[in-house]
Amino acid sequence: MGQVKITRSCGRPLLSTLLRTSGGECRESDREQEAEAAELSGELLIPSDAALRLAYCNTPDEWVAEHFGVSLKFTQWRMTATGARIRAMRAAARRTA
Repeated sequence: MGQVKITRSCGRPLLSTLLRTSGGECRESDREQEAEAAELSGELLIPSDAALRLAYCNTPDEWVAEHFGVSLKFTQWRMTATGARIRAMRAAARRTA
C-alpha cells in the first residue's frame, strides 16, 4: 500500500495522505482519514461555496440534489455539514431585526 501526498498550489496539504490498494487487499483507516474522505467527497459533489449561495437563496434541497446529481439525503447532510442553512438563517434574522 503506497501513500501519496497532494498539495494545493500554495503548498498547503490538501489531504494528509491518500491510501491506495492493489487487487483484493483491504485497507484499514482511522476516523480522521474517514472524516477527511467525507469532507473531500462532499466538496467535490456539492462545493461549500455553492451550498452557501444556494442556502442564502433559500433553494430547496430537492432542487440542489437534482442539480448536482446526488441523493436528497446526501444533499441534506451536505447543507448541514457546511453550516450553509444555519448561516443563511442567521443572516436573514439579522436583516429583519
